[in-house]
Amino acid sequence: MKLIRNILKPWLPRAVTIIAVLGGIYLTVQQSYRMEANDPQIQMAEDTAWALASHKAVEILLPSDKVDMKVSLAPYIIVFDADGKPTASNVLLCYRNCF
Repeated sequence: MKLIRNILKPWLPRAVTIIAVLGGIYLTVQQSYRMEANDPQIQMAEDTAWALASHKAVEILLPSDKVDMKVSLAPYIIVFDADGKPTASNVLLCYRNCF
């Protein structure tokens, strides 16, 4: 037991340091990927907000193809009025065949 303790004693601080450094690198890379995953949605929201502020027609802003949220992970846009009611969107929720 004393032999194991003598062997592990000098290596334990090094092992803790290596784990801490590699863990920090892992967390940094993961956060970078997670933050970049929001970029397309943020761009869609900002572009739509800018177009609405420029008084463009809502129909022009929305993509022509509809997204069925039951089967697709594609991003979609919903435009709400001042009361919080949806006025236009390019998303569908189909329980049965919609097309």
